[in-house]
Order: sequence, then structure tokens, then C-alpha cells
Amino acid sequence: MALRLVEDMADDWRPEKYKDTYREDLLKRVKEKVKAGESEEITEPEKEPRAKSADVIDLMSLLKQSVEKKAKPKPARRTARKRRAA
Repeated sequence: MALRLVEDMADDWRPEKYKDTYREDLLKRVKEKVKAGESEEITEPEKEPRAKSADVIDLMSLLKQSVEKKAKPKPARRTARKRRAA
């Protein structure tokens, strides 16, 4: 039944039947806004001075140092003595 439905709804592809009107619709809207006075003049952006570069941190060396610290064996901890009952 589903196959029959798909076959009945299927049609040959004819690309000339379809047209992309997005560009035309957009230009039409732009012209309407200009005509209504809802537009602004776009000027070139002011050249901003380059930002100072940030200090670069070598994360790899810091990670290696951290791993080396953890890799050092720690001295054995003394266990707590049991208190004698008084």
C-alpha cells in the first residue's frame, strides 16, 4: 500500500518547472526600503590600531613539569597507632 502511494505521488523531474526567486525578492525588498527612505549610507570602517599581542604561554612545558612533579615517589606515610583503652 505504501509503495503504491509513493508511485502515485512520484512525478518526472523537470528542473525548468522550478525557479529560485530569492535574489529577485531580496532586490525588490531593498528597492522598497530605499524608496521609503529606510536605508542608511554605508561608509568604510575606520582603521583600528592593531591590538597588542598577548603573552604566549607554553602549555606543553607546563604540562610536562606538572607530570614530572606527580611522577616523583612520595615518602611512605606513617600509619596512626591505635590508642590503648584506659
